[in-house]
This record gives sequence, C-alpha cells and structure tokens, in this order.
Amino acid sequence: YTAIVKGIKQVKSIYLNIRNSLKQAFTVNFALAIAMILGLVVFGEPMLPPMLVLLAGLFFNTVSIFCIAFEPPHKNILGRPIHKNDDILGKALTLDVIVGIILVTVVSLIAYYFGHRSVIADFGKEYFFMVYSFSVLFLSLSNRTEESILSIDPFKNTFMSFSIVLSILALVVFTMVPIVSDWLLEIENIKIDQIVKCALLSAIVPVINEFYKIGKRKFIK
Repeated sequence: YTAIVKGIKQVKSIYLNIRNSLKQAFTVNFALAIAMILGLVVFGEPMLPPMLVLLAGLFFNTVSIFCIAFEPPHKNILGRPIHKNDDILGKALTLDVIVGIILVTVVSLIAYYFGHRSVIADFGKEYFFMVYSFSVLFLSLSNRTEESILSIDPFKNTFMSFSIVLSILALVVFTMVPIVSDWLLEIENIKIDQIVKCALLSAIVPVINEFYKIGKRKFIK
C-alpha cells in the first residue's frame, strides 16, 4: 500500500509539473511576441535587437520553463483531484496563460517607456530586456504550484533556486560588463541601481499572479 501511495504521488506530481511547464512556456513565449509587436506599433521601433531577442527567448525563457519540471511533489498533492478542467488546453489553463501574458507584456512595455524617456540616455531596450527577463524568472516561481507560493518550501526545488540565481547573475553580467554589453550585445551599460529598479518592477508580475490564484480558487470553478 505504501508503494501504491508513493506511485500515485509521483504520477500526480509529474502530470502537474508538465501542465505548469506548458503554462509557463505558452505564457512567456506569447508575451515576448506580443510585447514586441505592440511595442513596434506604439513606439514605432523594434523593442530589442536580434541578439537580445534570442537571448531572452532561448536562454531566460528556457530556464524558467525547464526549472518547473524539477518541482518535487508537494505535501498536499494527494488531496489535489485531477478532473476534466485540468485538460492541457482547457479553459482553466488558458485563463492562467492569458493573465500571465498580460502581466509580462504590460510591465515590459512600461519599462521600455520609462527607459526611453530617461534623461541620461535611451535605456528603452535595456530596461525592456531586463524587466522581461526578470519577469519570466519570477513568474516561474509563482507557476511552480497552483496553490499559494507561501504554502510550499521556497527552496525545496534546489535546481530551480540554483538556476534562477545563475540566470540573475548572467543578466547582471550581460548588462553591466562593458565588453559584453557594448561589444557583444550592443546596448548601454546599466548601473546596479537601475537593475534593482527593474527587478522591483518585475516583482509586480508574481505578486499579482498570486492574488489572481487566490481569486481563481474562490470565484472560478
């Protein structure tokens, strides 16, 4: 009987990890495409150069998606029923994706707007890149569970913790080290206070997503 319980626990965990990974994948990739298109329409110029598009899409998006697959079973997973609303393309997941797309797109465009109006230099694409990258990494922390993030051990997924820390360090290097930002990525150098501001703006995404999950559990069946 113990083996049966462990088997059910693992199967549920794998299924939910796949579902949450797909939710993250749909969200961040559509958000990047929509933000780029809307930004081009609103501001009349590309949001990011090709190298930053590849870096955001292939590196930061992939890290945020891949980490969720390593989420260990949560302690209350056996009490979580699997029902028809859990379809991969069902309305519940679709609504989650739409909310995530709106959040990431809006904060990224806001970042571009303020960066573009900076009196020091035009930091539009730099702010857009940083806020988008921070947003997808922070959103993956929220999307690792359908419950409140406060209800689980934040450091239980060691692979995710390690990967996100390394990704943030990489983002700092990409934007602060002159030989990388000037020569390779062709962007302006960013100071540490600007990175902190971008990180704080990006933190809005998981916070609102957590409130959305609370409302969804109460009002959306």
